[in-house]
Amino acid sequence: ETYAYHLITHNCVTELVRAVNSSFTGDDEREALGGHIEPGADQGDIPFRFFELGKQRYRVTEIQTLPSYRNRALAKSSQTGQDWISAALEAQRRHDLPLASVEGFVRQVLGWREFVRGIYLTRMPDYAQLNSLECEDVDVPKSFWDGETKMACIASVMKSVRRNAYAHHIERLMVLGLFAQLAGVHPYRFHEWHLAMYADAIDWVSLPNTLGMSQYGDGGLVGTKPYCASGAYIRRMSNHCASCPFDPQQATGPKACPFTTLYWDFLARHDERFRGNLRMKFQMVNLDRKSPTELAQIQKQAK
Repeated sequence: ETYAYHLITHNCVTELVRAVNSSFTGDDEREALGGHIEPGADQGDIPFRFFELGKQRYRVTEIQTLPSYRNRALAKSSQTGQDWISAALEAQRRHDLPLASVEGFVRQVLGWREFVRGIYLTRMPDYAQLNSLECEDVDVPKSFWDGETKMACIASVMKSVRRNAYAHHIERLMVLGLFAQLAGVHPYRFHEWHLAMYADAIDWVSLPNTLGMSQYGDGGLVGTKPYCASGAYIRRMSNHCASCPFDPQQATGPKACPFTTLYWDFLARHDERFRGNLRMKFQMVNLDRKSPTELAQIQKQAK
């Protein structure tokens, strides 16, 4: 939900916002749909790929607050996801917007927002108690509050979170969420932290995305496998590692990347659980390549 708008490419943001705005009559609804953005504003610095996030830090603009307006407005108004989709399709027809861009927007509204809302409406209140990985009552690390850490990726993302109450979806999922998952943070504790830190976080949006998608606390209801990766993912998808004292290729030793160490420890901790998940087969095969001695050293460092 929080990244749907960023999937719209640079050259059609303004036209789509204008077209969507014209489909609504209420002042609150127009504001929720982007009416706070000047039609002629230059939105060229807004990223639509995670590859850009670490290499070209995006300018903080009001468009980044759109999800919080949208979530609140759609929760209290008579408008639905279908209204958003109809407005986006009309914008595409009238202004010949890039089809792939509009498709990305529609897919996020129909394919994700409505799915997440359905999970919340049909599974609560029991959903909030799910803890499929049987995590202990572990809270998020201190760096998730004060941003003080030697890990360049977490320090960078937390700077944005603390300053703007916002971070890109992938930074939430595959930097902060990933680290919390690998470290064994309780999924509901992660959800509570998310609610406290982000301007666009309300319970029905946050809970399925944090407890479910990010932390795999629901055991596969939202996503069929955990979103787990080592430091190699961070290195591929950003340039954070170039300025970091830790090496994503090392799992043990003083320069070992905490993501890499905790990744292998995470797979080992849940070995029996993940063996039956076919989507985890490749990762478990890689785990099997670790010798007992190497794995023991990794697990020792993880502690």
